[in-house]
Amino acid sequence: MKAEVESAEADIAASFQNKTLTQKRKAIIDALVAVVAVPGGKGTKVFDYQLLKPVWRTSE
Repeated sequence: MKAEVESAEADIAASFQNKTLTQKRKAIIDALVAVVAVPGGKGTKVFDYQLLKPVWRTSE
C-alpha cells in the first residue's frame, strides 16, 4: 500500500512538472480554497514558506 502511494505521488509530481504555468495555476485554484499565512514573529525575518498553510477544497 505504501509503495502504491509513493508511486502515485511521484506520478503526480512528474505530471505537474510537465504542465504549463496556466495549467499549474488552474490545478492549484481547483485544489485550494485559501492559503493562510501564519505570522512569523517580530522583526524582519527571511520568508519561510512553511508558515503558509493550505486550506484544501473538499469533495463536499
